[in-house]
Amino acid sequence: MSHYRCRFAGSPRRCRARCPQDGRGSGRGLHGPLCRHHAAVELGRFGAALRRADATGGPASFRGGPVSTRDDDVRAAIRDLGADGTVDGDAATAAWEEVLRLPQWDGEPVWIHSDLLPGTLLVREGKLSSVIDFGGLGVGDPACDMMVAWTLFSAETRGLFREVSDVDDVTWARGRGWALCFGLMAEHYYRVKNPILAGVGRRAMFEALADYQCEDRRLLLVRPLSGRRCQNPLPEHCHGRARRCPPASTPQAITTVIITVVIY
Repeated sequence: MSHYRCRFAGSPRRCRARCPQDGRGSGRGLHGPLCRHHAAVELGRFGAALRRADATGGPASFRGGPVSTRDDDVRAAIRDLGADGTVDGDAATAAWEEVLRLPQWDGEPVWIHSDLLPGTLLVREGKLSSVIDFGGLGVGDPACDMMVAWTLFSAETRGLFREVSDVDDVTWARGRGWALCFGLMAEHYYRVKNPILAGVGRRAMFEALADYQCEDRRLLLVRPLSGRRCQNPLPEHCHGRARRCPPASTPQAITTVIITVVIY
């Protein structure tokens, strides 16, 4: 079993690879209201601390390798979701092929949670209180732990999560590729079997695709336009302005995250 000892908003908790069954607010996951500004800081620090732990001898994560291993499944999802109008097949294919061209991780393997989705995060009084479900804990490329930036956050808080996570540009880009991959595959496979998980995937898929489209428009905006000012500026969501939560939800001083990983 894997254990993670953490301190969120100054309150220590013990997180195990199971969801509490006591029926209290801490066990509701993200079904309650969440201050995403606070969550972006906490999750960024959580992942950074996890990656600093000694990974020598750790087991390989099921998402620790290249996302390209999912190529066949992703293309099948694009084909079917494009055919029924769920997604723009051409746009999704172009984004996915961009993901496949990214340089792969060439550093030492690091510890990764591997499954940071809304269902593995617990909330109390509007703030992230715990990370659970360490069944996928392992070592590998840290990119998959960036996936939560698109499954949970919007452009307004995604940049804050990235800043606190302190990863390089290529790792961040691979993380967005994981979000696109997960989103397409979850929507494709789970929309009848598990509509809630499919909904998480749908959100990740559209958030990631919107990011790719914003990047394309930025490239167009920096090109010379014969001295004319651009008449079609970026939509507001592309700018990623961070909106802080109301004062009542403003996070307190955050204590140091302590990682204790025990593999049996």
